[in-house]
Amino acid sequence: MTAQQHPGIAELIRLRQDETGWSLNAIATATGGRVSRQTMSNLAAGRATEWPKSTDTVTGLATALGVREETIVLAYATTIGIPISKTPSLLAAQLPANTDLLTPAERNHILGLIRALTDGRTPDQGDGDG
Repeated sequence: MTAQQHPGIAELIRLRQDETGWSLNAIATATGGRVSRQTMSNLAAGRATEWPKSTDTVTGLATALGVREETIVLAYATTIGIPISKTPSLLAAQLPANTDLLTPAERNHILGLIRALTDGRTPDQGDGDG
């Protein structure tokens, strides 16, 4: 993903697999039956060519991928070629849907950690394994 592009559905699926070790079948199951295994396979391969036919698809993907529904909508837009002018960082796109449940103090601690980890870095230094 470039700095100007929101992650697509395939990238969100790959990130969830990297995070959890889940197979595509497990992710499809985690949608609660809202997304078939075949559809999940197509999405993971970057073969989405149109908007989902049902809002249940968006809700199921958000649940399974642990992100907000609007992240799924923006990822679909990117995947089918609709340019997104203002995009969140990859980290922002990966935040779980229940992030809003954090207290202000917890959010401040997380922001402090991120600031400490990134202080003094330049954009070309942000993609390491460290």
